[in-house]
Order: sequence, then structure tokens, then C-alpha cells
Amino acid sequence: MRPKEKAGHNVWVADFTDPLTGKRRQLEHPTEAAAWQTIENAHQHAPEAPTAGLTSPGKGYTLAEARKLSMAVRWAGKACERNAAGVSQVIVDYFGPTTPIASINATAWEEFRQFLKRKGNKPASINWKQSAFSAMREDALLYGHITDLPQLPPCLPLDNTRDRVFSPQEQAGFYAYFKEIGHQPVADLFVFLVQTGCRVGEALALVGRDVHVDYNDLGDSWVLFRKTKNKTKRTTPLTTLAVKAIGPYLPAKPTDLVWSYTYKQVEYLFRRAKGHLGLAADTELTIHCTRHTCASEQARRGVNLVQIMSWGGWQSLRAVQRYAHIDLASLRSVRDLME
Repeated sequence: MRPKEKAGHNVWVADFTDPLTGKRRQLEHPTEAAAWQTIENAHQHAPEAPTAGLTSPGKGYTLAEARKLSMAVRWAGKACERNAAGVSQVIVDYFGPTTPIASINATAWEEFRQFLKRKGNKPASINWKQSAFSAMREDALLYGHITDLPQLPPCLPLDNTRDRVFSPQEQAGFYAYFKEIGHQPVADLFVFLVQTGCRVGEALALVGRDVHVDYNDLGDSWVLFRKTKNKTKRTTPLTTLAVKAIGPYLPAKPTDLVWSYTYKQVEYLFRRAKGHLGLAADTELTIHCTRHTCASEQARRGVNLVQIMSWGGWQSLRAVQRYAHIDLASLRSVRDLME
């Protein structure tokens, strides 16, 4: 759910996936409470998980049925619901909705992985699909629709080389283009993303009360990210550049949004900038790369991986191992001590 302006009045949008149709809905309401009530009512009327009598336990339980089950008992109402719906549908579309889920063995799954690789899927994306498929199998087994499962191959090893980052020249180019086309707030948002390493959605969800700026002592400035991917709040200190980027947009009302852009608007302007800068063919470069740029720069300057993990809100050291090769530079001092 997100607030937006319409005809000079605040309206609240209940943004959710309808459990009955599987389609996204966006319904406007005059109050936040009414919007939340709509979402709650939708999930209360979600279809119950299929019962064991839907099909005979065994190999007849289909992928379409397994997906419907997991959507109801595992993913409904979760932050990952929309992504899980899309990923699981890819699996159903490839194998066919009537294919028994218990009939998909390691060989069939490996063929699917090779298909995804040819389409350009990265190991992390392929593993996410395997995780969704494993969840569907586990739910089908738990609710008695199948009795056993073929073993799947292990997940693919992740490529821990550095993700695409913005060079200093590219950062200057994007900033200048956003400013040139009359979107100074997006230019400053871009700087804020690079400086804080937050996700775009986290920045766009900020309201006035989430930001503390002390112009007498910039070292005491910070931002509280409440709406994060893992649902865990985190507080991040603000650099001088970050303060300068966000300062002009702090609203008078503490509950008003800092930036009045939607995610889609930011993505659209980013694609325009890529085209203008001759980077349209660079599929690795996305707005999310601001996050990698921040973490990579921290590692280059000798920040240890534990601190990077805390700064950016990653849940494990494994998630920041991609920056380890940069952090090796900081180990030279350890080598010198060992000599």
C-alpha cells in the first residue's frame, strides 16, 4: 500500500494481489485505515488450500495444483508474494500445468536450468526458481498430495565477482542528465542512493520523520529505513553528500513522503538516461547498481564486510562476499604485520 496525491487531496491506494484472481489490484480510499481494511478483507476471502481429496496422493498432483496450494498457504500476504507468483508461473509454463509435480526429476530440472541459462538467467535467478519449486514440492508433500519426491541437483554456485557499478564519470553523467531534463529531485535521489546504498524502494518510502539532519553537526545526521526488503528497520548515518541530496526535499509534515516519485517513474527516467548516455545496451546496469556502487566503494576504502553488511541491511556475510575481492586490499596491512 502506498500514499499518492490526486487532485490536490491525499488518497490511499490498497496495492495487493487478489488471491481469487491472482491479478494485481490498486484501489483508492480516502483514509489509510480503509485501504488496509480492503487488503485484510481480500486475504480473509482467499481460497483455502486444496484438500487431500483434490487428487489421489501420488504422481497425479499437477504443477498447477501445487502452485495454487503454495500461493495460498505459503506466499499469500507475504512481501515476496508477487515475485513468487511470477517465478512459479515460469515453472508451470515451461513444464505444463498438467504435468505431475512428482514426475520432475533431476534430469528434467537440469534441462530447465539449461533453458534458463540460454535465456540469460543468472545463477541467482535460477536458484530462486529452484527455491520456489522446492517450496511447491514441500507443500504438496506436507498436505498429503504426493508421497515421495525425486532428488534435485544442488543449487548453482553463485558468481561472486563484483556486480556492475557506476564509474565516477557515469555518476556525473546520470546526475547531469536528470538535472538537464528538469528532474533535479531524481538527480539528488541518485546521489542519495549511491551514498547510502539503500534500495530504491526504501528511499521512496521515506517520510519526513525518518530523516534527522543536524546542520550544526552533520555528523549527527541519520536516516531510518522502516520499509525494508527483509522487514528489519535499520538506521544509517548520512554523509555530507547524502545530507545535501535529501535536505531540500524534507517535508514540513513529518508523515509526508520525501520524494514524490513512484518506482516506475524513476525506472523510466533511468532508462531515458541510459539511452542518452549510450548505455542502453548495457543490460547489467540498472538503478539497483547504486547499491553495489556504495558497497564496492566502502570495500575499496577498507571497510570490513561485517560493517558493509550492517550498513546496507544484508542479512548474512554470504550476501556481501561478492565484495570480498575488493576487501582483500585491506588485508595487505595484515600481511605486513605477519612479515
